[in-house]
Amino acid sequence: MSEKQRFRRQNLWGDVGIQRTIILRLLTYYLACGITATCLLVAWRVAVHGSQMGLQGHLAVLWSQLGPGALSLVLLSPIVVFDAIRLSHRFTGQITRIRKTMQAAVEGKRVDPVKLRETDHWQDLADDLNRLLARFDALRSGAEGDTNDADDAEADLTLKSARDVRDAVQKAARQGKSPGAQSHGAQSSVVKQAE
Repeated sequence: MSEKQRFRRQNLWGDVGIQRTIILRLLTYYLACGITATCLLVAWRVAVHGSQMGLQGHLAVLWSQLGPGALSLVLLSPIVVFDAIRLSHRFTGQITRIRKTMQAAVEGKRVDPVKLRETDHWQDLADDLNRLLARFDALRSGAEGDTNDADDAEADLTLKSARDVRDAVQKAARQGKSPGAQSHGAQSSVVKQAE
């Protein structure tokens, strides 16, 4: 199987909650722009042509002039929504994958390094996580060969710090914020503590 086929997206939904929020916000902006443009055009027509025609007359004239354009915007809405889903998956899907990897590592399972596509976001977060996982593996290997209580305590402290980082990433993902800026300092301190 080629590398390109291996990393092919299976679905468009990475984190449904975040993606739904983005779609609803986008549609709200779309609707608000349409309503605002209509109100401004009616106000402009009333200012230029006077109010003799009445509001319905001005709306009828605007519809005859701009109706096809408004209809095309409505018809293009599904394409805009589909593209927003695809775009949002480029960052929510990666956060979901990173979160699952962190959860598996916290549960004590051996995990493979996180590999993202070149076009995906969160490359720096995946690199930081991979370094952290490599450090965990080194600590785990050392802890298996050693029964020193100090090493066990250090491994427990590192594991607790990793859980804190995971919780911060999950919280940032739920809020739709970039966890890179928030958790980068926490991840650096985890790595320094582990060393």
